[in-house]
Amino acid sequence: MELTDKKKQLRHNMRELLSSKSIHTRVTESELANRLLIERVMLPLRCNLDRPLTVFSYLSFGHELDTSYLIQHCLQAGDTLVVPRVASKTLLQLHELHSNQTLVVNKMGISEPEPNSPVLPPARYHEIDLVIVPGLAYDVSGGRIGYGGGYYDRFIAQLNKDAKGEDAGVDDKHPLLVSLLFKEQLINEVPIAPHDFKVNMLITSEKVYKC
Repeated sequence: MELTDKKKQLRHNMRELLSSKSIHTRVTESELANRLLIERVMLPLRCNLDRPLTVFSYLSFGHELDTSYLIQHCLQAGDTLVVPRVASKTLLQLHELHSNQTLVVNKMGISEPEPNSPVLPPARYHEIDLVIVPGLAYDVSGGRIGYGGGYYDRFIAQLNKDAKGEDAGVDDKHPLLVSLLFKEQLINEVPIAPHDFKVNMLITSEKVYKC
């Protein structure tokens, strides 16, 4: 089977699997995974840097692991929180998110900031400390398969390219790439191409995997 066909089949299977989870289970496991991220990653990172973080996170929808607990934590902790907006068929635009900010629902049913809300331009991507990456399936080496739109492949490639800045302090300052997932999303091996990026860490409701 060709790589494209393997990815397509895996996406179909994983969507079916996730849709079968009860709402109660999704809510419980989501909160536990969010708590592990905060306690095992964000609090130590904030302490080491001795400042609030700049965090990029997707806004969950459908059967995805819920990130709302994380979102609220970042807002309460005084972190700079940026979230994606689909700006075109190929581009994600990053917008700062603040408490009580109005969100709109796009054509895909995903909540996102309004177009006129504050933007974090690529020239400031070097400020991002942590990226929460969505996906459908993962393996313990950090392999990931997304939803097939390629938005995050392009975003991470741009992030790696633009994550250098005069104020970065060091060359090649790349943020930590972390995915929150239900344990069913962790499989033996994800079919990936050489150009596909990998995440640095996976977090389920029970465990933190360093890749």
